[in-house]
Amino acid sequence: MRDAKPKHISPFSRQPMSSHHFSTSTLKLLLAALATTMFLSVTATAQSPVTWELRMKEGSQSRLEKESVNRFELIAEIEKGWHLYSTDQPAGGPIPTTISVGAESQVELIGPITSGKPIKKCDPNFGIDTTYFDGSAVFKFSLRAKSQIPSDDATVRVRYQVCDDRVCLPPK
Repeated sequence: MRDAKPKHISPFSRQPMSSHHFSTSTLKLLLAALATTMFLSVTATAQSPVTWELRMKEGSQSRLEKESVNRFELIAEIEKGWHLYSTDQPAGGPIPTTISVGAESQVELIGPITSGKPIKKCDPNFGIDTTYFDGSAVFKFSLRAKSQIPSDDATVRVRYQVCDDRVCLPPK
């Protein structure tokens, strides 16, 4: 008489095994896969593939006079393989780069923010055309000083998102 209970075969040992037990080699593989997944998640979260530098365009004045309007450049250096999204993105796409100043800031943003021409291409992460920068990006804008301040006190906030061809990091 045949046994009516189905047999489960381990793909590694080719030996019949109970439906609620795993072989030692299967458990080791599952644990290794879990550890690798956790490591890759932590690594991607810890990455910061963009470095930023704010420069005053007119030179290296040590002070900004009250009500003076000064041109600045915000330079992004982007690691190879990553891209930084531009300031204008379609709905359903990535988080666009935004540059702002806080209410407590000693400067205010005046006029438009301009940049070089971004790359426009279908992004595999979103399945739509997006615009982004590879290598580096320069954003140009004007800041007006609310009072006389050291030029190093002129600061801006940047919110941006970066992706490679497979994964996007959370916006910063």
